Amino acid sequence: VLAHLKRATMLWPPVRRMWEALGAAQWSQALSLQVQSGLSIAEALKLASHVSQESNSLSKKCKALYEGLVGGETLNEAMREQQFPPLLVEMVKVGEETGTLGRMLDWSARHFEDQFESSIEQMLSLLEPIIMMFLGLVTGLMMLLTMLPMVKAVQSL
Repeated sequence: VLAHLKRATMLWPPVRRMWEALGAAQWSQALSLQVQSGLSIAEALKLASHVSQESNSLSKKCKALYEGLVGGETLNEAMREQQFPPLLVEMVKVGEETGTLGRMLDWSARHFEDQFESSIEQMLSLLEPIIMMFLGLVTGLMMLLTMLPMVKAVQSL
């Protein structure tokens, strides 16, 4: 049921961007921790694909990244082919060139987490007026349903 709900909400672009940001944040954080602890990028990608099992498309992308690395590509080239977010690809490129891949992935993870939180706040701020209108309608309906029998009783006198 939750899978169907998530798939249905993914049709709405703001929600899709929000989930993509969350997936990118989780993936970047997992890869960052593994790279900073000394694992090779290939091994870290294998483990990161397990972290992203919840997102089937991200898991497939991780496997394609691994195959690209084994085929001789750099991580950022393989990520570009798999259509990862452009900011993440550029940060990985900078990290590979400067030897600070772990830190760049960590920075990217924090950025995408902030983006996710910002998206949630925006959606909630859009929902607040809708909720207030709904509550106003419900309150008005309850008052009408309460007052209508009283008015009928007074009219019959």
